[in-house]
Amino acid sequence: MLYDDVSPEECQDLPEILKPTEVAEFLCIHKNTVYKLIKRGDLPAFRVGKSWRISRRDLSSLCQSSA
Repeated sequence: MLYDDVSPEECQDLPEILKPTEVAEFLCIHKNTVYKLIKRGDLPAFRVGKSWRISRRDLSSLCQSSA
């Protein structure tokens, strides 16, 4: 999956920890797609209670690997 409109440098302006909805908004994809990326292992994430969180560094790595 390619995220042509997003460069890893753009990720630097984001908070350190993001919610899946914030990642979806940033990548201009549906939040369910973010959950699919997490489930497939393409986007590392961790649980806080019942909620998922994604680190800015992991999001930047995803954008870098797809460029």
